[in-house]
Amino acid sequence: MIPFSPFPGIVGGFVGRDQNRLKDIGLKPDDFIQLKQIHSDQVILVPSNPDRHEIRNREGDALLTNLSGVGIAVRTADCVPILLAQPEGVIGVVHAGWRGTKAGILEKSLLQIKETWNLDLSQIYVSMGPAICGKCYEVGEEVGGQFRESGSDIVKKTSGEKLLLDLKLANQKLLKKMCVPPSQIEVRSECTLCHEAEFFSYRGELKRREKGEGRNISWIMQVPSF
Repeated sequence: MIPFSPFPGIVGGFVGRDQNRLKDIGLKPDDFIQLKQIHSDQVILVPSNPDRHEIRNREGDALLTNLSGVGIAVRTADCVPILLAQPEGVIGVVHAGWRGTKAGILEKSLLQIKETWNLDLSQIYVSMGPAICGKCYEVGEEVGGQFRESGSDIVKKTSGEKLLLDLKLANQKLLKKMCVPPSQIEVRSECTLCHEAEFFSYRGELKRREKGEGRNISWIMQVPSF
């Protein structure tokens, strides 16, 4: 597991194929509040006394909460998982595939934090976890063309007719636009396709004619103080 603990009281991490690593710290996937992910820009706030079953049936791709002791998570297998933490106890998880990235789900998550809790976004800490990298993510014009205005460093041409899309960089640029300090942004270099021995990759599994059902788990929690 790749840990994320930007300051005392916040714990989280990125878990790949070896999900027994959660057991090592006394957790399991079902302990986390999760959504029915649909590659959208829908941001969901976790209510007081959350009903895990009810929330699991809600559609969306980002969760935010200020509740202590409540773990939240997203599942990915090439899309970008993003963990958010604000020192005053607000945390978030974001599932940013190309559709969600283009729709601005990360930006909407940050604005929701600002609007709901009246918090300074310049204090946000962010970690982008393992996802398919810009050297592996081949897309067609119907996808890549939607990001061309974002810059030639995000969409690059291959020697053939394909385009290469860098989703991590696209979201990193959005953070800069939202005035999150670079010193508070961690971008993991691991590529789910390059490092398939460690992480699930949807594209990798499809190439092997597998079902593509494996998912990495990215989670975060505010630890109760006693």
